[in-house]
Amino acid sequence: MQRASQKELNYVRQLLLDEEIDLAIQELRNLRKKYPNDSVILQNLGSVLLKQGTNVSEALYLFSLAKTRQNKHSISFEIGSYHLGKGEFETAEEKFMSMLEGNDSDKCYGYLGLIRTYIHTEDYETALDYFKKLDKIHNFLEFSIPHYYNLKFYLLFKNGVIIDETRADNYFTNQLVDYSREAAIEHIKAHLKNAGSEGLETKRFHSVFIQETDIEALYDYCCEAIKNQEQSGYGIVDYYRCELPNTIGSTYSHKETTNVEVVTFPNTKLILSIYPINKDHVNKIVNQKEEERLGVLKEKRKKKKKKVYKKNHK
Repeated sequence: MQRASQKELNYVRQLLLDEEIDLAIQELRNLRKKYPNDSVILQNLGSVLLKQGTNVSEALYLFSLAKTRQNKHSISFEIGSYHLGKGEFETAEEKFMSMLEGNDSDKCYGYLGLIRTYIHTEDYETALDYFKKLDKIHNFLEFSIPHYYNLKFYLLFKNGVIIDETRADNYFTNQLVDYSREAAIEHIKAHLKNAGSEGLETKRFHSVFIQETDIEALYDYCCEAIKNQEQSGYGIVDYYRCELPNTIGSTYSHKETTNVEVVTFPNTKLILSIYPINKDHVNKIVNQKEEERLGVLKEKRKKKKKKVYKKNHK
């Protein structure tokens, strides 16, 4: 069976990064004609159509064609996340539950999906129960799940559990107990290049804004901008995208950006942090990862050839 090349897939990925969604869909449709049985193409096209939200029935049909024993749980997660984003919690729960029949990796994402669902239905007790199950699967989960320790503390806090050691940073803890605009702005200011701020361990923050950025004005603007928006993602934190009227400085390769991602507490519009979105920076990271991946593959092939050579020349 013929499959799409890495070069063809990378081209589609680049279109998506550049937010050329219609072109990406067109290219995926062309690739589907060329490789009608390629499950990767079918799943990618289904994913893009599902996120676009205008061809949901077609997306689900493509997923049914793409489903294999290897990818059925990742497809379930995508479908569950779609329903979660639409607020269709019972359907989302059903999809995430189905993932618990898979391997440990599938279970991890199934548990995470269920936790996200129960947070947004405010069933914090059940969410904590599933977090405990998730917590037992792998020791490295804290590194693979964004906001892992914040998630842990959030669920303990919501269940009224008092603990001595949370490993959640003081800012997050204080904002949960008593949210304030001033503390949020102080936290975001810690992301200024070469910023120094009392009470915050600035070494734990990466710089994303230049010193000249007016954080107070940015915070107030984003508060207004997200008032009537639906969140871009559900989770321990919610995400909103804001298009700014004027460019703001970003330390990502000293480029300018016109969009930011606004992070808030679940079921609220309380801003936790603001990050600039820089497509050049994102593309650079993706390309770098691809180069690293190809480099690893190349090195593996070299080692394999050496082993075969030594075996044949004993």
